[in-house]
Amino acid sequence: MCSSDLKNKILQAWSMEKAVVATPVSCGGLHIDPGRNIVVAESPRQFADAVVELLADPARRAALGAAGRATVQEHYSWSSRADVMEGILQELVGERR
Repeated sequence: MCSSDLKNKILQAWSMEKAVVATPVSCGGLHIDPGRNIVVAESPRQFADAVVELLADPARRAALGAAGRATVQEHYSWSSRADVMEGILQELVGERR
């Protein structure tokens, strides 16, 4: 699985309000806030420990999931991407006048 496939899996999980544990490579380039919308684990041991901790803490899972969902809505929704595109197009039009 390539890095972009993993990023899409993270975005899908976030959109469903699921808590995510990921490696630094798999979440590179995404709008992450470690500890708030994702848990980043650098070693297999850290990854396993983070998963076990989240399994034991439903409130923490819910908080991570809600923050992940908010991240998707703010940065990856159709409307947020359309706003970015509109800004780029307005810039281009302004430069040509």
